[in-house]
Amino acid sequence: MKTVGMTSEQVNRGVALSREAASAIETIRSHAEDILGRVSEVNQQTNQQSGINQALANNVDNMGKLAQRNDEDILLAQERVEGLACWPVNYAI
Repeated sequence: MKTVGMTSEQVNRGVALSREAASAIETIRSHAEDILGRVSEVNQQTNQQSGINQALANNVDNMGKLAQRNDEDILLAQERVEGLACWPVNYAI
């Protein structure tokens, strides 16, 4: 800091302002670290939620496939029951 031609009051005021600025910078840095930590936590939670959402989507897809297979099994069972119901008539002829 240039002090030539300055009064001691000006020098003291400059030192005080420098200290205030350093303190403000440290506070800002600390807040920035807190914010980055929170952003990291949110990103981690978002990634976890994304994984959960993907697993749920896979489960829904699998349930749809199982429901389709179940419908096909029901139709096949109905055909067999109808065939069995007609069997005595067909056999008698």
